[in-house]
Amino acid sequence: MKVLIVGGGGIGSYLTKFIGEYLLKGLIDFNEVTIIIMDDDIVELKNLNHQNFEIEDLGNPKVDALKKYNVLTINERLTNSKQFIDYDMILCCVDNDTTRALIYLTCHDRGIEFIDIRSQGKRVFCSPKGISYEEDSKFLDLKDTTNYSCQEKKDLKNGQIQFTNRIAASIGFQMFLNYLRKAPNHKINFVV
Repeated sequence: MKVLIVGGGGIGSYLTKFIGEYLLKGLIDFNEVTIIIMDDDIVELKNLNHQNFEIEDLGNPKVDALKKYNVLTINERLTNSKQFIDYDMILCCVDNDTTRALIYLTCHDRGIEFIDIRSQGKRVFCSPKGISYEEDSKFLDLKDTTNYSCQEKKDLKNGQIQFTNRIAASIGFQMFLNYLRKAPNHKINFVV
């Protein structure tokens, strides 16, 4: 199985850590599952307080910093469906609905599984692929082209870091494990 994590920020960086730890412990078989993370951002100082990076990662591509979790990396932004046609599952950790829509549509068209993992401030939303693009697209705002953070701007301004990005990554990881174990997944949507 070939799995692509799209987005290495506040959610994807922790999701990669959780998966990497299971790979290292042999709880996910390297021979059965290949994990690749895709992101084109670099680690900035502002990322250190809520993303899974260290001071020594500053200025480096996020994917390079995440290699330590024994995953393969692609240092580019997801912009078209050709970039992920060879995958069996997409773990969507992106910060915008335009990219989510591309993932949803391509996955439904090509029979690729996905799990959408989001948080913002104190809100968490995680969803496995539904029965149709139309059903899943109810959770998208295609008119909104803003890139969001897993943290609210006002919280960051006040130095208040929320933990829900790690909660979302944990839930997304459990959903991924459920999928591997052929157990059912359900939409999760809550505010802490």
